Amino acid sequence: MLEIHQIIPDPDELLALDVSEAARVLLRHLDSCPDVSCFGVRKSTFFGLSANPAFAYSRADSSAGKYTNKITELLKKAWEWLLNESYLVPLSGSTSSELVRVSRKGRHALEEWGFDRHRLNSFLRNSMLHPTIADDVVSAMNDGRYDIAIFTAYRALENNVREVCGFDQGDIGVSLMRKAFNSKDGPLKDSHLVAGEQDAMMNVFAGAIGSFKNSTSHRLNAFGCFEEAVALVLFGNYLLNQVDELALANGLQPGAPSYP
Repeated sequence: MLEIHQIIPDPDELLALDVSEAARVLLRHLDSCPDVSCFGVRKSTFFGLSANPAFAYSRADSSAGKYTNKITELLKKAWEWLLNESYLVPLSGSTSSELVRVSRKGRHALEEWGFDRHRLNSFLRNSMLHPTIADDVVSAMNDGRYDIAIFTAYRALENNVREVCGFDQGDIGVSLMRKAFNSKDGPLKDSHLVAGEQDAMMNVFAGAIGSFKNSTSHRLNAFGCFEEAVALVLFGNYLLNQVDELALANGLQPGAPSYP
């Protein structure tokens, strides 16, 4: 059986997850319990004093007792999320509506998500991402729509550059980036860099839009790997924050505030 504290040993990391992410961890645990499939499990029993997985953290480290109530609260919300999404369903043939088991939809979701995918998802929490992309990117990643997550990040980058520079809607793609970051009169050029480095930065932005925004808008399934999607979203996030910093340095108004 795979315990929750074995999946995520650090209670702070667990509590940093949103409800849907915590639900994935809980579902992984429940699916690993051999009795759940045959006999089901009650919420009241699962969160009882002897079984509540929150206590496993304090048994492993007495100082973790301060997290027990918060972990219990999060996992109870995750339980309800699993019920609402039909990843947990009533046990067939049971006279008690409280007995639930992992559904076929839940097992299929676990196969789609994968253990490592869940752990990587913790790197894409809303609070880590630029506010122009946070909600949409996290939603797309959670749904397995990796192309959409990548496209969202780089479309936001394109839009923010255009808005910050005050360019026309017709300014798009690679040419937009070369216009915004060129070393002669680009509104977003970094004056602290020498001309060659400014050109290199321009090429980074132009290449990112040409490689990652354009490809996802022109072809289906251009990027189907979760790990690749995480890396590209985080790179797009870095570029978005660079735009904000350069806008402020050049006396322009950022398209949206950077994350703390």
